[in-house]
Amino acid sequence: MDIETSLRKRNTIRTLVTNIVQEAKELLNNSKLDIDLLEELLMKIKQKECQLKEINNQVEKLIDVSSIETEMLDSEEFNDKISKCIRKINRKLKPNIVKNPESQREIESKGRGFNVKLPKLTIEKFTGNPQEWTEFWNSFETTIHENNVLSEVEKFSYLKMYLRGKALNVVSWFKLSSENYDNRI
Repeated sequence: MDIETSLRKRNTIRTLVTNIVQEAKELLNNSKLDIDLLEELLMKIKQKECQLKEINNQVEKLIDVSSIETEMLDSEEFNDKISKCIRKINRKLKPNIVKNPESQREIESKGRGFNVKLPKLTIEKFTGNPQEWTEFWNSFETTIHENNVLSEVEKFSYLKMYLRGKALNVVSWFKLSSENYDNRI
């Protein structure tokens, strides 16, 4: 591909990105937030970001050495525009992600603006063996006990679900209540 074709292709992608960014701004400023549309825009802008990186690499290889500094500064400025939009969308979407210990967890890669889906966490059942307690409690504590979205009753229900044998016998006759959870923990 020659430099002229690469530059035209990049300008087309930049125009599409500018349109997506403008649409996202309008949606983010709207009092009625359409989460599905916002997620769709996020996906589109991430795709365009990848396409833009590819074409920028091509342009950098083909461009005259005397223009490289201007070219790179211009590309970096546009990349900042994309990153800023992605961060704003992610900030708006975060409150809509329900933290459920049984679902896949999402983490945002700092500074990169993309989500990584991690596999579902599994907590091994605790049977009462003292040698297995620390591993069980560390998993249970970080996944469920410290989860502020869950009520104490839900946490107690999860606790009973993850206990077996002697350990379950100790708590099985307590009714599900926040007081009983606090007392058993």
